[in-house]
Amino acid sequence: MKRVSGFGNERGAVLITGLVLLLVLTLLGITSMQGITLQERMAGNLEQQDFAFQAAEAGLRAGEAYVQSNSPTSSDIADTSGLYSPASAGDTPVWKSVTWTDASNNCSANVRAYTSDTLKACYIIEFMLDEATNHFYMYRITSKGQTGNGQGEVVLQSTYKLPYTP
Repeated sequence: MKRVSGFGNERGAVLITGLVLLLVLTLLGITSMQGITLQERMAGNLEQQDFAFQAAEAGLRAGEAYVQSNSPTSSDIADTSGLYSPASAGDTPVWKSVTWTDASNNCSANVRAYTSDTLKACYIIEFMLDEATNHFYMYRITSKGQTGNGQGEVVLQSTYKLPYTP
């Protein structure tokens, strides 16, 4: 006896089409997941950079507060402990040559430290101008902020001027 079936003319076209669509959807899903992962990494890096910037800014403010309250003069400069005279013309600037951190990633003895619950910064103060000839004190404060995990690092500078009072 001969069997009659309505499926005799089909050759699996629906199956192949379905598999191709499934493959396309899988590729779209993988691509979108890679994009999301990249965006998450970029957001994390931006957050780390922001924390480092805040730490460096806090270090600048701590240096300015130190200058305001202590008014260091050229005789106070020992080129250590965070108080420096400026580099000579053509020499490497002090802030580029100073050792900022020690082996434990803490501020070294050559710089001053600012720490709070969430921020850590190392800073130096350079005495820039002679008070006798210019009638004011001029300082350059350089602060280096870092995140706790070391992923972000920012260096900021400010110039601070105080009037000369004999």
